[in-house]
Amino acid sequence: MKNILCLASFLTCILISSSYGQTSLRYWSAGLYISTQVHSGFLSNGRFAFHPSPGFGFVLKNSFFNRIHVGIEAGYIHLRNEYKLSDQNLWKASISNIELLPTIEVNFRSYGKYYRKNPSTPYLKFCPSINVFQTRLDNVADFTQDFQFFPYTYFSTGWYTGVGYRFRTAKDYSYGIEIFLNNMLTNKTSGFTIGESYIADRYAGIKVYWSYMKL
Repeated sequence: MKNILCLASFLTCILISSSYGQTSLRYWSAGLYISTQVHSGFLSNGRFAFHPSPGFGFVLKNSFFNRIHVGIEAGYIHLRNEYKLSDQNLWKASISNIELLPTIEVNFRSYGKYYRKNPSTPYLKFCPSINVFQTRLDNVADFTQDFQFFPYTYFSTGWYTGVGYRFRTAKDYSYGIEIFLNNMLTNKTSGFTIGESYIADRYAGIKVYWSYMKL
């Protein structure tokens, strides 16, 4: 966890210091995203359960190289899952998660406000993630003493990977779609575990972006 926080701090410093380089081509962009995602964890025995949930957030990026963009994403990610203890006992989980991403994106082609010849590009995103979450369990019954519950608000780090495609429809506006996976370094998002069992939590989904590219 310490290494992830150090990397997050390093990427944030790059974001700030980048405002002093390549002035003629540098620009900031700000935008929004909406998402849908599914959860994998102890609830579904490590498999992704198809219970898509919504999410939303904002993005702030600095584009100081034509192929590398760094920024910050922050948003609310809702997750749902179920645990079948028996045919008559189905637990339901609702997970509220605040996600913070100090991002670095690598464009496959030169792209940006000042590169008119390339109106679109695929890209790769990789960064640490910071998550603050709380899980609510419903219909909980008939559990034994080896069940351990996590009823509070918890903090976790993780690793986020995204692959996407962005395109520009006007000089100052950009749109994008991204498939992502967040591998969380915790097993508490499911809300409980049994004995010494450990299954790390993950969530994956799709994000749709809209950004305004300003000076």
